[in-house]
Amino acid sequence: MRRIDYKAQQICEIVRKLYGNNWQSAFARAVDLSRPYINFIATGHRPVADNVIEAIGKGLLAEATRLRRRPAEFNAAAESFGE
Repeated sequence: MRRIDYKAQQICEIVRKLYGNNWQSAFARAVDLSRPYINFIATGHRPVADNVIEAIGKGLLAEATRLRRRPAEFNAAAESFGE
């Protein structure tokens, strides 16, 4: 069994909390990387390269921005529903 490096372990823990048990597919879409590649990182078969960390950072920032907009989108939809 391969040992997962510290960076990969930290990323997996954070992303699992964000996306739940089926985190790999959702996370792969969010950071624009393939699911198999994410799986290789999560299982210790690939190291977490600097470009991957950059992609993860950009993806998580975009996801955070999207989540922050959701209340406003919900409120706008609720207001238009009442019309």
